[in-house]
Amino acid sequence: MNNPYQENINMVKAFFRKPIILVYAIISALPLIAAFFINYNSIAASLGANFGELIQNADNGSFYSILLVPVFQIAFGVAMLYFYVHSRSEEKNLNLPSKLYRILSMIWLIGTALVSIAMILAVSLLVLYSLEKFTPDVNVVLLPALSASIPVVLLTAIGQAAFAGSVKESCSTIYLKRRGAGLFAVMSVISAVLETYIIISAAYYIGTNLIGLNSLMVPAYIFAALSVVRHIFGAVIAFSYNSYIKKLALDFVTEPESEEPEAAVPENGQNAPGAEQIIICKKCGKQLTADDYFCNHCGTPVEK
Repeated sequence: MNNPYQENINMVKAFFRKPIILVYAIISALPLIAAFFINYNSIAASLGANFGELIQNADNGSFYSILLVPVFQIAFGVAMLYFYVHSRSEEKNLNLPSKLYRILSMIWLIGTALVSIAMILAVSLLVLYSLEKFTPDVNVVLLPALSASIPVVLLTAIGQAAFAGSVKESCSTIYLKRRGAGLFAVMSVISAVLETYIIISAAYYIGTNLIGLNSLMVPAYIFAALSVVRHIFGAVIAFSYNSYIKKLALDFVTEPESEEPEAAVPENGQNAPGAEQIIICKKCGKQLTADDYFCNHCGTPVEK
């Protein structure tokens, strides 16, 4: 029995059993470990009255909300690990991992949209606060980067949600989709570059103005660096998936048609005695045989 749905699932499974999926799942768990070693109060105290006061005010009640970011990173890593395990097992479908990934992506998109609104207000207040108390290099270097991060993070979430929807659709229909994979890949690269820029800028400012603070900032640097690495691997996965599905689509279009002549169908629609039974798909009109349970062209179930 030639089932186009199962053929698609097998193709998607062939992608998600790659080792890079497992590496991404492992890397996604590491930022949360680093986050637990960040002592925000000690850093704030060492920074002094100006910048330290701002961090201490922001830290009141916000530590657990900050941890939501690496927690969601782990959740996405678990979804990818689920894909990896299912793709290497005898399971005939990818319904559970594809649903999990899509649900997480939609929750992350909604949360990111709400947080973006709050971040716009926060950055606005930060600008007003910093104009009075921060040095000019902080205003010129860090604030534009923080402002740019808001649309970048939102577009990354949109791309990831669309990518997750495409994976889900590829696993449940006869069509292989790659919508959103390109956007997710590009925005992940931009996120990695932007976060690297912020890390380097912050390290330079701290290193030149606050001697002795670097040891306290090490866990924070590690946390941010691991987040950058995760973005890079996410971009590689999305780019690879986009190219993989595109190649499959091109192979399908350029596949040479069989040179064997099609069997003639009598005008009365009846097959000649002893001849192989021929069926016409009611949706697309293509010729099928009695052994087909699904149309090889459009996937419509064949009525027996």
